[in-house]
Amino acid sequence: MPQSENTNDISASSLVPTNSLWRTAFDALSTEGCSQSLDEVDRDATLNGYAVEARLLTILTFTPSRVLLPSSKWQTSAHGYGKARNELLGILSNDAPRARYCLYLSAQLFRHFRNTQASTYLDTLALLMCVLYFVSYIELVELQRPDAALKRDTTSVAKIIRLDQSISEDGRDSWLNHRCQSRPHVTGLGLLDTDRSVARVFKEASRIMANNGGTSTLAGAMSAIMASSATGRPPDFPHDQPEPHASSSNHT
Repeated sequence: MPQSENTNDISASSLVPTNSLWRTAFDALSTEGCSQSLDEVDRDATLNGYAVEARLLTILTFTPSRVLLPSSKWQTSAHGYGKARNELLGILSNDAPRARYCLYLSAQLFRHFRNTQASTYLDTLALLMCVLYFVSYIELVELQRPDAALKRDTTSVAKIIRLDQSISEDGRDSWLNHRCQSRPHVTGLGLLDTDRSVARVFKEASRIMANNGGTSTLAGAMSAIMASSATGRPPDFPHDQPEPHASSSNHT
């Protein structure tokens, strides 16, 4: 019997692999965590860390950091960059609904860190992973579409889906499953399918991390790297300075 055209549709609650026991457990935990509000306050009056962690782990389960980092030229060679880029392209292309779902989660996390004080290493690293996922998706998916040039025409009219705002479940799942082609938009970044989208992502991330630099040394360092990346330069990491040689006056 022929299947309905919607048989293979994927909803936001079923977008993590479940081909083993641990993935089944992860599916249950991440679905619960991703359904929780990022603005929810725990009993000790702190923000809900579980909601952040669940979203971050869902993204990294789909696109591991070992691929995201070198594909953005982070501490890698030209060969490593090309290899990671090809692997990431395959990941995003082979599961388009999950790729969109991770973009949706990244948008939620980005809004969260844009509106709150990211004070821990995990907060800064979670924001970094969001940024790298945004950049990878823009470059390897949005800007490679056949209609990309038409979308960049400012006179063209197309529907927009605001990924960091409240979206109806039907509207979200329709976009996830490519039943509609609304242009992705995130507050502070604008549309994610233009030639300037990547630069805007890095600039806004730099601003957010700079605001947190007073409470996080890592955030302050990352802010400078994000600002450099916004100009198109590869990440520039400061090298450890060599220890000074002992003065000759110390010799007996």
